[in-house]
Amino acid sequence: VGRVYKYLIYIPSRQSFTELNDLNSIRNPSFNYESKTFTTFEYLGHAGASFIKKTYMWKNGTEFYLVSEETQDINNEGKIIHTINELRNGEMVNILNEELKIDDF
Repeated sequence: VGRVYKYLIYIPSRQSFTELNDLNSIRNPSFNYESKTFTTFEYLGHAGASFIKKTYMWKNGTEFYLVSEETQDINNEGKIIHTINELRNGEMVNILNEELKIDDF
């Protein structure tokens, strides 16, 4: 958990590997080769009740961009807030913003 990886991609025209620096800051990636996406998941605390889950899509094999972000955290009033944002028509749009009850866990 929390491992840091160094990512290299092979560039056939150069016949060499190059480092993808943007990926080096990504924690705990899970790759889906069929959809050309990868997801990161990070627990923020509160016995797993607080987290950030981000999904990225590859753009030309060497670049990627955020397509969805799901967060859950406890606000200053002690309420659990669950939020999902997705990329739609080039903009991140909030599609869910709900307050969860402790009984939901």
